[in-house]
Amino acid sequence: MSYLHFVTATEFLALRKPSLRIMAQLRPSAPVFVLSALLCTYLSSHTARAQCTTSTPAQVSWNKAIYDPKPSPDSDAEELVLPMPCGGGMVFRRVEVQPTSASTGDAAFMANRRITIGQAMDLKSTQASHSNGYNLFIHEANLAAPFTDKNQHPVYYIGKYEVTAAQYKLVMEGQGAPPPQRRNFPASNISFLEAQQFAEKWTSWLMKNAPDRLPKRGDKPGFIRLPTDAEWVFAASGGIKNSSLNTQPAPWPQPGSDCQNQIDDCIVGSSQGISTDHGVIPKPIGSLNIANPLSLYDIVGNVSEMVLTPYQMRAYLHYWNQGLTGGTQVFGGSVLNSARDISSAYRAEFAPYDDNGDAKRAPEVGFRVVIGAMTMNSLQEALKAQKGFAALVNDAANADTSKVKEEHANENDALKNLQSALGQSDQNKAELQARLTQLNQAMEAAREAQNQANAERNQADLDSAVANLTTLLTLSKQIASNRIDIVNYTAFVNDPDNARNPNLSIYKTSISTEQVSLDDTVNAYLGLLKTVSRNSQRDTRLEDAKTIIVNNLKNNYKDLPLSRRLDWLDIAIQNTKDISSGKSLDAERDIIAKIEQAAHMHYYNR
Repeated sequence: MSYLHFVTATEFLALRKPSLRIMAQLRPSAPVFVLSALLCTYLSSHTARAQCTTSTPAQVSWNKAIYDPKPSPDSDAEELVLPMPCGGGMVFRRVEVQPTSASTGDAAFMANRRITIGQAMDLKSTQASHSNGYNLFIHEANLAAPFTDKNQHPVYYIGKYEVTAAQYKLVMEGQGAPPPQRRNFPASNISFLEAQQFAEKWTSWLMKNAPDRLPKRGDKPGFIRLPTDAEWVFAASGGIKNSSLNTQPAPWPQPGSDCQNQIDDCIVGSSQGISTDHGVIPKPIGSLNIANPLSLYDIVGNVSEMVLTPYQMRAYLHYWNQGLTGGTQVFGGSVLNSARDISSAYRAEFAPYDDNGDAKRAPEVGFRVVIGAMTMNSLQEALKAQKGFAALVNDAANADTSKVKEEHANENDALKNLQSALGQSDQNKAELQARLTQLNQAMEAAREAQNQANAERNQADLDSAVANLTTLLTLSKQIASNRIDIVNYTAFVNDPDNARNPNLSIYKTSISTEQVSLDDTVNAYLGLLKTVSRNSQRDTRLEDAKTIIVNNLKNNYKDLPLSRRLDWLDIAIQNTKDISSGKSLDAERDIIAKIEQAAHMHYYNR
């Protein structure tokens, strides 16, 4: 299993004159970096071409001070260490994501946290105060985590440090040796595509050599990738340990860090790098002696860090993005930026290709990685998502209805009072009549809004019914296939003429495999039936949905007969009605046998 497939990455440490020209064009006023030269000199003289073999064990044998120069006292509870080729390792910190609002029942599967990315601005002030608004203004995003900790809290994992040049070399070349700590520089001069390829290659190596070390979502292991902008900003800002997370970007040093009076340890940006005769270069990882509240090091000001989410400008209304998708998005700033400009909100757009069409790299741009996972790894999880979404729709509709009823009640009371006053006194009759007219208009607008909301809800219910019945059709086909295979395999095994057949054991195993698949599919079918049956206007919705599905089938299969699928559709609708009426379904009699019968009856029909 791999994440993304790209062309093979070239050696990022080799000095290239075009790279220097690109750098000069990118930042004409910036000091020239010599990071690539330093790393090349170091690696060529210290790695001794330590080549890993396929038999190299997936264990971390490097000195801990190399891959974790700032050990944390809570490492056992909050950290995860993953092995790398040649005995290397990388430390990840656990990031808890508390949902914005408590969700229970089916809706819990869809729980998330609403966060803000960017910074608030006084847009009514002078032009200078929001000249960078298109880049830094507040943008809202949803964030959820793929894994759970021992307390069942949703969490994800992000690198404690930036990916280093040595770690990059281990994965991309399968060779390397631990560098001296003073030369453990972050990997830079790497393109966005090469960072993606690093994630793909390391994931592939982990899947083959240490799959049990990866956290799991359900029964499937996670994979390595770049963080999204929401994941990066939430972690960089201190996560739930930053009480002001949803109002302002975390300043530096952040509240909750151990900076105190260690002024030199708090400096980031252009004052943080290493001064050389040729300019300023980033420091080795962990050189800044303080971390953010989540114990993440070098999160701002060393190298700008690439994220998975492409760059978009900010829009003003509703805290949305402007919509035009651009180049690579980088966060955190680097040693080229002024310390006063750096915060967890700092971001910039980085071109993925240069003017010559080559992948673009820069000495001040690097990356760190997270451990991600598939949102749904099974049919059961897909059904959970369906149920969760339906629960959210119902909750929202009920909340809107209650709100409208409350508003109508208040308006009706006010209307009655005004009508009473209008009949009792002529003194302020004109004023009262105007207020009455306004109330009538407000009530009419509220009724129109309610009618629109009802229409949208009805359409959403219909769309949901179509999707659910279509899924039941797919499950019906799987049930029929499993049952028919079981019957055929069983007949083969029980035939005395096949007693000495060399494939007999294979058929016996296939019977068990098909039975497990059949049981799982029937359970999913029953679960979805219960979801569909909860609709208050079920019968009308099902018939309308059936009409839509039949038309779709006719369009897809043209002149071919549809008898089998139509029978399965009728079976699903009847099963739904039976459950809604309180009838207890027998899986064998009411589902499997009927679906199998329809399959046999219309064997030559689609």
